[in-house]
Amino acid sequence: MMYYQKRFHCQQKRCCLVDLCQRITNKNTECLDKKLTNGAITFHLLIDKSSRAKLQTIVKNWHLNKVNFEFYDYKPYLSKLNWILSHPPADIKSCTKLLLPEILPSYVRQVISLDVDLMLNADINELWNRFRYFRGSQMIGLAIEQNPYFESVMNSLVKNWKGYGYNTGVILLNLAKLRSVPWNHLWMSATKFIMRNMGYLKNAEQDIINLIASRNIELFYEIPCEWNIQLSRGVEIRRCPVTWITKNKQVNDEELFYRNQPKIIHMNHQIKPEDIDLKNILNIDLNTSDTIYNADLLYKKYLKEYFKYRHVSRQCFY
Repeated sequence: MMYYQKRFHCQQKRCCLVDLCQRITNKNTECLDKKLTNGAITFHLLIDKSSRAKLQTIVKNWHLNKVNFEFYDYKPYLSKLNWILSHPPADIKSCTKLLLPEILPSYVRQVISLDVDLMLNADINELWNRFRYFRGSQMIGLAIEQNPYFESVMNSLVKNWKGYGYNTGVILLNLAKLRSVPWNHLWMSATKFIMRNMGYLKNAEQDIINLIASRNIELFYEIPCEWNIQLSRGVEIRRCPVTWITKNKQVNDEELFYRNQPKIIHMNHQIKPEDIDLKNILNIDLNTSDTIYNADLLYKKYLKEYFKYRHVSRQCFY
């Protein structure tokens, strides 16, 4: 997130892992002017007490400009969800997203909910600006689900279900609007219906939110799919075709470069980067003449980018 806001010390050689500095330099000769975006960024982290102590120590010694961190213990809110069955059971934690209008302070009127297995490939402010596109009763923004498996889940809940459904890894929430409607009734009613018909949640809060969408589509705004490119096993790339080209590469078609780039890549795959030996990942050749990346290319590209960010010092960001 900091990198794509140009909060990156590209003058420092130790930060220039592979091409990280070249991407944000002007003609590869000098760093661009520091252009911090207006306003502060606030991270609202739902976390347990032990992890909170560790993170607070990290952020205290990490001098980020106009960045705030707010911590919330999620465990007290789990008691409000303990009547819900989910498979696997650990997925019930992600249902705390449904309680964000209650958990976050009333002065927080809008928030972007992000899963932890995401990689940003654009300035988060571009996504924040999507709130301006909400009309009338729209209060929840989501991108389409790109795995056909989810259709079978919804077909078992909604007669004559059509469409792809929505993925909840990235959610724009207008909390002010959600607090003005009977939101608790909407999600609880949907959850009880799923429990009666399927016995448990198969996709945690995603099942609930999609059932609400089938009943109250006027509440929803569809964000462009490139803001949630999913890499789950069996994903259909044709649902949101993209070409992931880094800007310092030679690009013949500038329109293609700007139109089809993934903005957020969602590693909702069972095998995470931490489960893979990445020692040789930088040596993998991803040069291709294809204008559209297939799932395998996207997966490998994600791993290469992940390796770079994982191995650059936190102090390279400000």
